[in-house]
Order: sequence, then structure tokens, then C-alpha cells
Amino acid sequence: MFKFLRKYNKYILAVGGTLLMITFLIPFAFDRLLQDIGQGRATWATVGGENPRKINVGELDLVQREMRLMAVAGTQLQMSVAIERAEYWFLLALEAQQAGLVRAPATILPTEQGQLQLAALAAVSGESVPFVRQTLAKVQGVQELLLLYLDGDKYSDRRLKQLARRLYHRVTVQPLVIAASPDGPGGYSERQLADQLEKYAIDPPGEGEMGFGYRLPDRARIEWLVVSADSVREMVSTSDRLGPVALRKHWALEARKGRFGTPDDSPVPDEVRDDLLVRLTTRTLDTIARDANDRLRFARRGLGSSGGYVIIPDGWQGLSLQQLGLDFQAEYNLALPEYHAIGDRWLTAGGLAELDGIGDATSDKFGTTPIGLAALVMADRTLEGSSMIQSQTGIAGPALRGADGSIFVYRITATDPARAPDSVDEVRQELIADLNRLGDYRTLTENAQAIRQIAITDGLLALAMQYDTAVDATTSVTLGFPTNTVDILQDQQVVESIIDHAMALPGDTPFLDLPDRDRVLLLPVEDRLSLLVVRLTDQSPLTRENFQTYMQYGIIQSKLLSEEAVEQDPGGGPFGYKALAARHDFTLTRVDDVAAAAETTPDDTPADAGF
Repeated sequence: MFKFLRKYNKYILAVGGTLLMITFLIPFAFDRLLQDIGQGRATWATVGGENPRKINVGELDLVQREMRLMAVAGTQLQMSVAIERAEYWFLLALEAQQAGLVRAPATILPTEQGQLQLAALAAVSGESVPFVRQTLAKVQGVQELLLLYLDGDKYSDRRLKQLARRLYHRVTVQPLVIAASPDGPGGYSERQLADQLEKYAIDPPGEGEMGFGYRLPDRARIEWLVVSADSVREMVSTSDRLGPVALRKHWALEARKGRFGTPDDSPVPDEVRDDLLVRLTTRTLDTIARDANDRLRFARRGLGSSGGYVIIPDGWQGLSLQQLGLDFQAEYNLALPEYHAIGDRWLTAGGLAELDGIGDATSDKFGTTPIGLAALVMADRTLEGSSMIQSQTGIAGPALRGADGSIFVYRITATDPARAPDSVDEVRQELIADLNRLGDYRTLTENAQAIRQIAITDGLLALAMQYDTAVDATTSVTLGFPTNTVDILQDQQVVESIIDHAMALPGDTPFLDLPDRDRVLLLPVEDRLSLLVVRLTDQSPLTRENFQTYMQYGIIQSKLLSEEAVEQDPGGGPFGYKALAARHDFTLTRVDDVAAAAETTPDDTPADAGF
């Protein structure tokens, strides 16, 4: 037997090694197969008639990347119709391609200036220049398709002129806002408070009707340790590392680099000492930061992990941050690092960012862009989550660095994911303030005519003083280019009311010669529980030249198409989703299963919550 093995040992090793290699690679082959099936090859939809083409999740990812680029580019790639669904953009681009309107990517922005624009879009979006060219070609093709439809006999010149006249009529106003006060008598019953909460419990603050909303945001509690740069600097300044020998050596070394002059028998210059102190302090802080990460990582050795997250057994505590502070005090001869903990308070992202010192500290562990405490904490798997940042309660995060170099070691101790309040007590003060605002708004609207009369007879300044508010700077409003920065003047209904009022004024009288009663307008704005008082100071109608320019570039036609899309059923019209899907025999395939496959990775790593 042994003689046989010795004689054929090479063949046995060759065959056996091959079999072992195959056995070793089988799991990886299955993993890759499952990954391909789950992430790239699952069918998202079918398109076509008798022999439909399957569109896989990999193509869906491409479509979503194109939509993200369009969103990032903003007005540079703005569409004349609202595109919120990947399947809608896919069908629009398909229609334009089949109509021969999508040009070759190489013809897009070929000039030197165009190259700079492409590079800028690529840098902002994180995509490659070829991908940006390809997307831009599709956008231009779709825009041309829509313009061809718009340039037909669909809209009369009279209708377009009427729309343009109102859209691009510019009015200059002096605004004053009287906001309903949250201070008031209170005295509301528990029933009144409970009814108010029940109506708006699921709305985020400021996003419900009249700005009501009591949904609690993602919140967390943390503890943290501070190793201040000052304490390290103080330790270094009294150590042997800054002694006479070290200073002379540093002076000589830097002199060879052309700094501080040639050493002689004179005392070491202060600038040499300060330079070495800065270097040693920075070096020591770097060492402490690495040491903190190593100690905390060592404390959780032996724990399992899944998808990049640590599996925490019941009762496991890890290394105490107070003990870590004592260890640093003994190891580095420092003043005892400060320990802080959030007690029974919950902190939102804004509250975390406002914490003294640590709120401004950042980590460079997750890429070239520093990430602050708030983003790291909100990335906790129970809150917003992130595929890039593995953040979890009970496990210390990476050591953060403050602007002065100070080190902050933090740990999330508890989280409270966004939810509706469990009881009135959780948002009692907000409920009382909102009911007070509602009552005050009703009082303001009852006195609206008297308030307007004060503005007419005494002026806006007198009115502002009476209601403890301020007159905003003169600004202009228009429906066509809504760029006003005054919050309440971004409300389309408000702007429409101002434009319509201005256009109804007598056109044969110079604007400033009109009496104040014609130029002072009061608008109750219920969504903001405020009164808006404006004094019109000027208006600029649309010129013939601008009208011709806007028509040439299809801007007015696009506006009209957008308005009709809002008025009609979202799926209606020749270029609505329903019509496109019917024309191309487009069918989504197992939407829920495909979405799950696209968001789940083979090792159970959580999918990113956003794009």
C-alpha cells in the first residue's frame, strides 16, 4: 500500500489538490451566483409586445443613477414634467430613443467650455464624465420630444400670451408678516389637547395642516470622554521631551531645512520651543486617539458580528469610558479627562450638533469628507441607518477630533426612533403653543380690516411697532421665476394673489400715483397662521422681446404642459406614465420582491437609507 502511494504520490496530490480547490471555491461561487441573482439579474420589468424584453435590476440601478444626477444638477437638467418614478423616466427615455431624438453622447457639449461643465457635473454627482454625457443626451432627447409635441397646434397664441403675461409679471413689494403668537391664556382641557394630538400625531413638526405636527424625530442619548488638547499640551510642556537636549536637537534638525537659523551657544529661541511643543502635542494626541480605538476594539474581542455590526450578548457592557479616562490619566500623566453623559434627555441631530466641543468634532474614518457627531449617531442601525457607517448602540464610535485637536470618545447609550407621541405629556408644551397660535390667528383675521387700515393711514412701520414685528426689505415676486428668499413669499397662492391684485390695478395711472388703499394688500395665510401685509411699490409687465425669447426656447410651452399635468390625472396625457406604459407594453414584475432584492446584500449588510 505504501509502495503504491509513493509511486503515484504526484498524481494523487494533483487530483486531490484540484478536488480540494473545487470544494473550497464552491461556497464563493454560490455566493456570487446569489449576489448576481439578488442584485443585478432579477427581472424588474418587461417591455415589448409578443417577445417582451426583460429589464433587470442592474438596468434599474442605471435609471436610478440617471435620476440622481438630474436631481443633483437641478436647473441644468430640469425637465418640463415632474419625474418621481424610475419607470416613468425609463419610458420617456425609451420613447425619445425610438423617435431618434437621443444624440450620440460624443456630440454633447464638445466645446472647451462644455468640457468644463461636464467635469463640474461629474464632480458634483460623483459620476464619470461619460455617464454624465449619456444622461445629458437622454435629457435633451426627452426635452426635444416634448417640445415637438408642444410646438404643434395644441396651444393657441392667445392662450400662451395670457399665461406668459401672468407668469412673468413682476411686482415689487414691501412685506410685513404678523405671525400668530404661541403665548396665550392656555387653560385647555385634556380632551382638547388629546384631540389636537390625535389629528396631527403622525405629521412631522411644521409639515401638517397650518404647520401643526407632533411626530417625534429620531433621538438618541450618548456618553463621551474628552481628552483636551490643552491638557496634553500642559503635560508635554513639563516633560523631558521638551528638555534642553531635545530642544537643541530639534533646532539643529530644523536648521538643516533652512529654518530658525544656525544653532550656536545662545539660548534656544522661543520659536524653536513653540514649534517642538506643537509637534509633540499633535503627535501625542494622535497616539491617544489610536490608543482609544485600540482599547475599545480590544474590549469587544470574541464578540461575533453580522453585516458589519457587533452581536452584543445580554449583559455585556464593554470598556467603561470612566475607566478609559483613568487609564489615560495614568498612562500619559494627564489631568483626568472629563466624562459627560446625557441623562434623561433625548437629543435630536440638531441637539447633538449643539453640544459644546463634541458637537463640532469630526472623524475622517469614512472617506475624505469629515463626518460630525450628529451624522454618526443618526447613522445608528435603529435610526436612519447607513451602509457606509456601521453605528450601533452600546458600541463606541471612532475617536473624534475637535478643531483644536482635542479627542472625543463617544458611545450611543440609547435611541428612540421617530414615532408618534405615546401621550399628551410628551408634547404638552407644543400642543398648548399651537392652540394658542390658532386662537390668536382667528383674532387677527377678525380684525383684518382694522389692521389693513392702520397700514394705509399710519404706514407699515407703525403697524410693525404695534404688533411687535418688522418690515422686511423691499423685494420682488413673480410666478415664472420663484426665487424670493422671504419664506412666506415662497407660497405660490400668496404670490398669485399679489400678481392678480397688481394686474387688476388701473393701467392708465402711474403706479406710484395710485392711492395707498389700492396698493396695500392684506392676505390671511392660514397654512402659516399669519397675516401678510404688503405695500406694492412697482410692477414690470412682460415685454414683447422677453416673450419671444421664452417662446423660442419652449419655456412658456413647458410651463403650460406642467400646469396641465398637475390639473389632469397624473397618469393622463400622451406622455403620462399610463399612456407610455400602454404604448410600450411595459409591465413591472413582482415589484416588492425586486425592491427587496435590490436593497439586500448577501451578507445582510443593511441597505443605505438614502441615495
